[in-house]
Amino acid sequence: MKRIALWLALATVGIAALSLPALAYTSIHLVPLTPYGDTFYNYDFDTQSAQTAYADFPVGIIWQGASGVTVSSVKTYIQNSLGPGYPTTGSTKYSYVSDGTLVWNADGGKMTNCYDEYGHGKKRHIRPYAPYDNHFYNATWGYYVISNMHERLNEPGCSGALYYGWSEDIEDIVLQEASADGYPTNAVYYNTQNYGEFWEPDGRHFQKSDGYAATILFW
Repeated sequence: MKRIALWLALATVGIAALSLPALAYTSIHLVPLTPYGDTFYNYDFDTQSAQTAYADFPVGIIWQGASGVTVSSVKTYIQNSLGPGYPTTGSTKYSYVSDGTLVWNADGGKMTNCYDEYGHGKKRHIRPYAPYDNHFYNATWGYYVISNMHERLNEPGCSGALYYGWSEDIEDIVLQEASADGYPTNAVYYNTQNYGEFWEPDGRHFQKSDGYAATILFW
């Protein structure tokens, strides 16, 4: 009952925070977001430089709950309990985050093993971030961790990575799996201003986001 009551309170806050994206962005729209005194960028980065040229993938999920919500606890859940399991670690990326002071948080996240779909080898990859590898906190959202996610589309058997992206599709899958595990979710919780569906100029990265971060009440 306590968990349900907390979720209802958080969901109410989330609805109040919504506003429709102003533009159908056809390229990366990089901005720092400042919910209730915290700061994080709406993308993570290939290197420790908060510039559009180094933007990787959009923030798509906010994991909320009690003080036990940390990068470590979210990664443990992702690795051991979410969907098919995410037993491996991917390449390290960086998020520029603040719960009072801006710091870089580096993480390789968690990745599934290779699985076959329609003749392609695929992997899902999720990277959670928070200041000092711990968690954010503000009086409105409580304790939380942000994350992004994407799919790797490979040759059969995952013998070589060809394409990356489709973040919104993986976000939807994660929400469905977390909901099946009993965690309440809200697909349109916070406007992250990263709406768009487009190929990057390299022809290998497909950006896809509905412009909102979902939330999972991770208790």
